[in-house]
Amino acid sequence: MAARTEDMELPPLEDANVLVLGLTKGLQAMMKGQMDLKSAGMYFYGMQILASVMGRVRFGKPEER
Repeated sequence: MAARTEDMELPPLEDANVLVLGLTKGLQAMMKGQMDLKSAGMYFYGMQILASVMGRVRFGKPEER
């Protein structure tokens, strides 16, 4: 039986290094049959969105104006 997608654990997605880790974990799960094609598509689409906003997101205290 394939593992459910919610069983995948990822660290907080705060920088590009963790994004690459998430992509690697997703690819491994897909290749091992632990993630079906539909779930994989949604997972990687989410990663694509994350990658597109990564440079514009600032974690921590908001900047003062």
